Amino acid sequence: MSGEGAGRPARISRAERRALAEHPLTPRHAALKCLEDLLWRDLLDVGREARAHPSVRAAANRRLEEALRFLAVGEKIAVARFASPALFAPLLDEPDLRVLEAVLANPRLTTDDLQRWLATGHARPDALALLARDARWAKRPAIRIALLTHRATPRAAALSLLTSASRGEWRRLAEDPNADALLAACARNLLENSRQTVDRGGKSS
Repeated sequence: MSGEGAGRPARISRAERRALAEHPLTPRHAALKCLEDLLWRDLLDVGREARAHPSVRAAANRRLEEALRFLAVGEKIAVARFASPALFAPLLDEPDLRVLEAVLANPRLTTDDLQRWLATGHARPDALALLARDARWAKRPAIRIALLTHRATPRAAALSLLTSASRGEWRRLAEDPNADALLAACARNLLENSRQTVDRGGKSS
């Protein structure tokens, strides 16, 4: 056998490396090695491939998280739409609200993920206002009360949520010593009005 490349193993393609990384029978050290030099799209696929070994998925997601700061906004939006939960925290904190919108539309996102971000993340007022306007998430009681009690939620956004809140949420807000004073007063007013409505209804029946 002759030629310049004789005796040298052929370099496998990027698609083949991704396939090997995803395959459950690929030895773990070899699968991890295959992650090197993969593009962000490949890392995204490996990171959410259920067949891949958990440590390989985790490594792919770590690499992709490190790569986020080098991606254009459009690429970050694409990642946010399909990312695995391991990437939600950094994506939710992205400054461009279009990335947040894409995460909110991700079918893997759960109420627990958002509650965790609201409790421990670095949510900005504009991001909280966007979440308060989201028809899918703002109607969920756990998200609504988290927004109503969050210090950074803009007052206008919080007030818009009050009318759809429950009596229990109004009571919690009215009794919260750390709540915005105007918001707490509105909650007490709604609570009192609802109590009077119930009383009138009981007398008329």
